[in-house]
Amino acid sequence: MVHRTLTIAQIGRTPLQIHWSFLPGLFIMSVVCSTLFMPTLSALQALGAGIGTVLLLYGGVFLHELAHGAVGYLAGLPVRAITVFGFGGRTEVDEAHLAPITELLVAAAGPLMSLILTVIWSVAAIISIPGPLQMLALTQASVNGGLLVLNLLPGYPLDGGRMLKAILWFLSDDEISAARSATLIARSCGWGLLFVGAIYALTSGDLGYALLLGLAGFFLSRTAVDGFRQLSFQRAMRGVRVADVMQQTFHGVEPDLSLDQFVGRFVLGQSDMCFPVMAEPADEREQPLLGMMTMRNLRRFAISQWTRTSIREAMTPIERVRMLTPDTSVDDALHLLAESDQDLLPVVGNSMLLGVIRRRDLLFYIKVRLARMS
Repeated sequence: MVHRTLTIAQIGRTPLQIHWSFLPGLFIMSVVCSTLFMPTLSALQALGAGIGTVLLLYGGVFLHELAHGAVGYLAGLPVRAITVFGFGGRTEVDEAHLAPITELLVAAAGPLMSLILTVIWSVAAIISIPGPLQMLALTQASVNGGLLVLNLLPGYPLDGGRMLKAILWFLSDDEISAARSATLIARSCGWGLLFVGAIYALTSGDLGYALLLGLAGFFLSRTAVDGFRQLSFQRAMRGVRVADVMQQTFHGVEPDLSLDQFVGRFVLGQSDMCFPVMAEPADEREQPLLGMMTMRNLRRFAISQWTRTSIREAMTPIERVRMLTPDTSVDDALHLLAESDQDLLPVVGNSMLLGVIRRRDLLFYIKVRLARMS
């Protein structure tokens, strides 16, 4: 799940989203592209041409991602979302029932679309007369071609890495082992590019091109490692719900407790920094949740106010509390914990508090699951 996005359209049940990085990316790339048209157009016209060029580039990224989603949909895989970032895109396909051949076809669809766009824009550049339109076509052809080459690099989760992993998975019948092998191959290619870049710099003196080779190698190696970690996490957490890992023993606080009593009984010497607020005494399960009491709530009041301020006055009310349900996936729970900046989130069903998820407990559970897979 990609967070901090805005849904701008819907294709069937699949939302088309733009990430917050889209606008900065649009601005930066528009300014860069506008310089290509400066020799033949005025500054304002060049800026307009640059914006149009970048919008067409984002259109190419969208078609690339849409191709992934279309093949996934035809293969019977739900497509959760298509997201365009400032410098790329992502198609979220439900991989619960993914097979090697399906992954190969889904991964290959994007580069195939980029190849088609590259050919179309190249032909347009050839038949155009020299000028702004030809420059536009050349830019589209070169960027879509670059996107094709970049995505074919054998670094998971790039398309080339996914294709390599799918082939190895088909041959070995072991997805994790195939992903690990694909990661090693990608890292070897990455280090090879770094070595070639260094040799090229020493022999030719062209530091700019050598730097590009080095950056590509570093990017490939780093992307492969991050992709393998992401895949291992997804497979380790597949089918695991909040109900499977939530803690049903926890400390709750009463709403009429004063802040000084709260600090003395629950904060001093304790590791928890967040507490459910319930009408009954602590440690009683399946009660209505009234709110959450955190250290941030406590710091809103001076020590001199603690004796005359109750938990009810200081707590975050239930309407503003981020909550989990027993069926929430562990992946989503981890994202919500990160976004809420809290160490604990309540698990609620039918308006009743069923348990809590602690960040430290969840991270330990994930660590154990990953260790079992290695």
